[in-house]
Formats: sequence, structure tokens, C-alpha cells
Amino acid sequence: MNCRFCGEPAGFMKRQHQECYDSFMHGKNYIRQCIDQIYQSRDCMNIKEVIAHTAKNRMIPDKVLKSLLEECWEEKATEALSDGVVSKDEISILVQMISAMGLDPITVWSSSPGKKIKKYGHSAIVNEIVSASSKLDDLFGIQQKVRNISQLYGMSGGDTRNSIIEAWRKIIDKSLEDGVISKEEEKVLDFLSDTFEITQDDDCIYMTKVVKSLVLRDVLNGVISKRASITINFPVIMQRGEEPIWLFNDVNYYEYRTRRHYVGGSSGMSFRVAKGVYFRTSAFKGHPVDTTEAVNVGCGALLITNKHLFWISSLKVVKIPVKKLISVNPFSDGIMVQKDGVTAKPQCFKIDDPWFACNLISNLHLLS
Repeated sequence: MNCRFCGEPAGFMKRQHQECYDSFMHGKNYIRQCIDQIYQSRDCMNIKEVIAHTAKNRMIPDKVLKSLLEECWEEKATEALSDGVVSKDEISILVQMISAMGLDPITVWSSSPGKKIKKYGHSAIVNEIVSASSKLDDLFGIQQKVRNISQLYGMSGGDTRNSIIEAWRKIIDKSLEDGVISKEEEKVLDFLSDTFEITQDDDCIYMTKVVKSLVLRDVLNGVISKRASITINFPVIMQRGEEPIWLFNDVNYYEYRTRRHYVGGSSGMSFRVAKGVYFRTSAFKGHPVDTTEAVNVGCGALLITNKHLFWISSLKVVKIPVKKLISVNPFSDGIMVQKDGVTAKPQCFKIDDPWFACNLISNLHLLS
């Protein structure tokens, strides 16, 4: 058989020469020592040439060399993670080693230690943005800071984008702790949206949260909010000075209706008059019982203006004047409104954001 290293005959049933194997192992150990040295000194020097020269002279196959270098990088990454804190210089040398050793970035960052280190980069970006968001002036230069962190940790554009969006969500959640976004917080969010080009496509849910909060703030300040873009294509006629504020889609509308039935019984005796013929003397005593039940009228859209609530479906339109409302109650999946009047019955709407709907409707009187 031929030697797997030099290709020359190795002898009967032998796959390698002992001296070839010893040279191979010496080469691997030498490369490991070189990588240890560059990691400790934080200087990659001419490691690429050293590795190539050693692999050639010590008969290390390309496949074995690739696996060896990936293993060495993972070992150093694990070493950097061992104390629970990855320093800036540790990250810097690990990133330098990837290109200096000719490694595939996707492969090394996909390894277990690589993924853990990328989490540090993700957290660094999130913390940098969130920390700076407490004051608008602190955000100037944030784009360059994020870019520096991204380059330091070898993060892809997609990874960096995900970190930015998470930081943006955290800032929104913090701003909404008291329910309404302040003007200063709005400026911060606007700055971040402009700087990082954050749009509704990045996160429609969180963007809607922001708009809802700003709509509530406008209403509480007695301002007719026009932050929501509503195109009116409904069969409703609005009054002079009436403006649409919010539109809910897929809203089930329920009306409370009263049904009456009688409950009672009869009593008496039967007398035989003729064969097969009987006469009964009896009395009936009963009383009416009224029951109220919620009836689903249908599914439609709920348009809230500064003067009315319009529930609009293909078969029916319900108009509720804001001035006649005496109560608005939220439930886990909807709201119930009550108009003034002796015969007025509660009206219910199954809606996706009862808290917002209740607060908006409850404060519409501030606009009159």
C-alpha cells in the first residue's frame, strides 16, 4: 500500500510511513502553537504564509488543514467566552483570525461558540441604542457606533438590522409604560426611524402601537388627530367639522334584544258528559318572563370620528352619537357602550384592541 502522506509505497498492509506521520503531527502541533501565539499577542502577523508553508512541508491535506483551523478558532472563541465577558480585544483578534487564516465566516459564526459571540454583538448594539435613547442629543453619532460594533463582531447586515429593530421595540415598550408617548419620546423615535430607515414593513404591530399612543395623546390634548391614514369609502354622511380618527376592521357587532314568553300552569277537574266526551273546568295562571340576550348582527368596520361611532357592514349602518354616550366598558375581547335614554340598550363591539378603543372613545368629549 502507498503512504497516505507522501504517496510512496509504505509496505505490506501499511497506510503510512512512520516518519511521514510524525512530520504530519509535528506540523499540526506547530500550527496550533502559532495560532496560540497570535491569539495571545493579538497580532496575526504573517500567519497565512506560515500555515501554508507548514501544511505544504508537513504534508497536511487541505481537508485536514481546514478542519484543524476551524477547530483552533472555535477553541479560542470558547476561551474568550470562558469568563463570561468577551472583551473588545478578544473580539477583534477573533475577527482578524477569520480572514488571516482563510476561514469561511459563515462556517465559524455558525459554530456553537460563534453563535454565542454574535449574541454579545447583538446585545452590544441593543444596549448602545437603548442607553442613548434617554436623551435625543445622546443619539447623534449612533449610526457610526452601531456600524463599529457590527464590524467588530463580524455581523452581517441582516443581523445588525435585527438588533436595531429589537432596540427600537424596547424603546417603544419603555415609552408606553405610562400608556402615552411624550413629545420628547416621539422625537427620539422619529430620529431612530429616520436614521435607520425603520418603516411599517419592519414591524407593523409596533408601528401601530406608536400611532395609537400618539392619537390618544392628541385627543387628550383636545386635538383632532389625523395621524392615521383613513380613506373613507363607506356609505356614511359626516357632519360639518367631523373628522375620522380611527378605523377598526373585522368588528363583530352585538345588540341586546329582549324576548318575552309566558310561564304558568292550569288546574281543574274533568267530568264525563257522554261516552268519549269530557268537560273540564280549569283555570290558567301565568306571568310573562322577559329575557335579554346578545345577538350578533354581523361583521363590519367600526369608524370612530370626533362626533360619532359608525359601525358599517354590507347590510346595515349603525350610528352612535358621541354626545349621547354615558358609559364605555372594556372587556378582554371587546367594548360595550351605553347611550342615554330609558329604552336604550347596551351595544357591544368585538374588537382587537379594547383598551385603546375604550380610552379613545371615553375621551372624545374633549374634542367638542
